[in-house]
This record gives sequence, C-alpha cells and structure tokens, in this order.
Amino acid sequence: GGKDAKGFTLNVPLTGSYGNGDIIHVFRRVLIPACEQFKPDFILVAAGFDAVEGDPLGGCKVTPPAFRWMTEVVCGLARRYCKGRLVLVTEGGYCLKQLEECAKQCVRALLEHGRVMETEAAQPETFEMPSYEYLGDNKSLMLLPKTPAVVYKVLQLHSQLALKLPMPPPAKKRHVPVEEVPEEPPEPWWRCWRRHREQAKAMSKTLKCPNGHKLKRVQVRDDLLCDWCGADGSEMPAEDFMFSCNMCEFDLCGPCRNKPREV
Repeated sequence: GGKDAKGFTLNVPLTGSYGNGDIIHVFRRVLIPACEQFKPDFILVAAGFDAVEGDPLGGCKVTPPAFRWMTEVVCGLARRYCKGRLVLVTEGGYCLKQLEECAKQCVRALLEHGRVMETEAAQPETFEMPSYEYLGDNKSLMLLPKTPAVVYKVLQLHSQLALKLPMPPPAKKRHVPVEEVPEEPPEPWWRCWRRHREQAKAMSKTLKCPNGHKLKRVQVRDDLLCDWCGADGSEMPAEDFMFSCNMCEFDLCGPCRNKPREV
C-alpha cells in the first residue's frame, strides 16, 4: 500500500482455544472502532471457518451462530460506511458438518442484509451493535485470561499509529474496606518454653568447644559465664539454657549458639 498505508494493517493475535466471548470482545474493542476510524468504501471478508468448534486444525471453540453474529456486524458496518458494498469469500474450514452450518449462518445474515438494503435506502447515521444473546449465557461467553491483555496491547500500539484507536477508560478502583485484624493472643509460656527447649536440644547435638569436645546443654546458673560474648548467667532468664563442656570448662550462652564456627 505504500508508505501512506503504514499503521493500517491490524492484527489481533489471540491465543488458541478462544471462543465466542473472545470474538465479541475483539469486535467491540478493536475491529468496530478501527472501521469507524478508517471509514471503508468497500468491505471484503476472507470468510474462513477454521475457528469453529470441532475443527481438527483450528482447535478453537467458536460456535456457528457466532459466525452469523460476526456477519451481522460486518453487514451493519457496510450499511453505515460503504452503502452496503460487502463481499464474503469462503476460505478454510476442515470439519464438513460444521462448515455447512457456518455457511448457512452467514448466508442468513447476508439475506437479512439484502432485505434491509431494499427497504432502507438511506444510509444510517449510526452503527447499531447486533444482539448476541442467542450465542449463550454469560458463562459460555467468558474470556480467556490472556485476551484482555492482548487487546490492550493492540489498542496501545494503534493508538499511536494511523488509525488512532481510542484506549479504553481506566478501570475504577473499588474501595475495599480493610478489615481490622484482631491481635493474636500471646503465646502460652509453656509452649514457648517447649519450643525453645527443643531448639536448644537440637543445637546441642552439633555444638563443640574449641578443643572438639561436645557441648552439653545445661540450665542457666549464676556461676556460668559465656566465653564468647561474656554474658553472665545471673543476668539471663531462669528458663534459658547454656551449653557447657565439663572437660575444658567452656561455656556458651543461647544467643551465641548460632555461631558455632566462630567459637
């Protein structure tokens, strides 16, 4: 199309297994605004049915009535911008049963388009979105998790190119009141003492004095003095433990037990 056509090629790379809800989202957010910005003189559709549910190659979940809805949208855009000039050319589709049904749905929409063109000669001033209630309930029209992110990136890119697609308004942040978290009750003294005792017992199996003797876990006494930090046993809680070597009279307090390599 030359250098003037830069930015008019629009692709929406949906992930596999997309369904009716993803198609509706893409049409509403991207394709219809792009057509309103571009204002075509003629619409040519490569009507492939690879995305229909049950196709062995497509792997998607679009139902035949969704192709009718897409055709109705394109017909409405053709009436609005190019006096109804519209051509659908069939392409892919490898499930014969579903291919037949999809073609029927598209032809029904085209017949209705022809009837409207015969009865309404004037060009409509606005485009009316056709209803998609017959495509299923809200559960069947759910989006894939990645579809909104893909659509947002496409809009973000083409908002700066030739089409100038409008970005969706930012979602309003809902105010969620923070529930007051009740303070946890203090831990019972016996549970704290038991946990501390188990930790001290486990540590006493690996601690050794500088001479290589195994340290024995003992209750805090006033005559014990930590040879590492100088802590006096008389200043420690009575329920605390120390580690002592009876052979070389080496004592280690509880806080220093995490530094056995430096002893």
